Amino acid sequence: KEIVEKMMEYLLLESRQIDSVLKSKCFFKLGYWAKEKIEDLNENSIDEIFKHYSMSIQHNSEYYKVWHHYALLNFEAVEYYEAASRRDSHVIDMKDRHIFAAVKGFVKSISLGGKNMFQDSLRLLNLIFKYGDNAEVSKEFRESFQSIDIIAWIEAVPQIIARSDISNQNIQNLLH
Repeated sequence: KEIVEKMMEYLLLESRQIDSVLKSKCFFKLGYWAKEKIEDLNENSIDEIFKHYSMSIQHNSEYYKVWHHYALLNFEAVEYYEAASRRDSHVIDMKDRHIFAAVKGFVKSISLGGKNMFQDSLRLLNLIFKYGDNAEVSKEFRESFQSIDIIAWIEAVPQIIARSDISNQNIQNLLH
């Protein structure tokens, strides 16, 4: 913990002339190590990892790896808060925050075209089918959909077709 704090202090000291890409990679690694270190997600670990990944994105918004892991963390956080919301209603706002962040992260990850594009597409679709009725989620997906190359959706077409009979009109409109 002390080493992480020293590293953060070192990276954030403005008098140091450290390349943004290098800073981004360092913050990514801090988040990645924090995630590897924990056994189960909890509110504190989610916040800590989220902070590192967000700092990484702030320093290099075109870094595929951090967007993929950022989206994945938020996807897992949604699952965590979904289970927690059955026990405690105050976590619903936290879940909504992570749903939006996961959608944003997966869209960016897919648009950057990394090696996990198909899995990211399926996770994004899962979020859209489940939470596409949420106004913020719907808006984010609509606005950022154009940044995704049409080729990214080819492997996911069977999943889209299989669920095309969804009864929610708002979600249907998102997918047309």
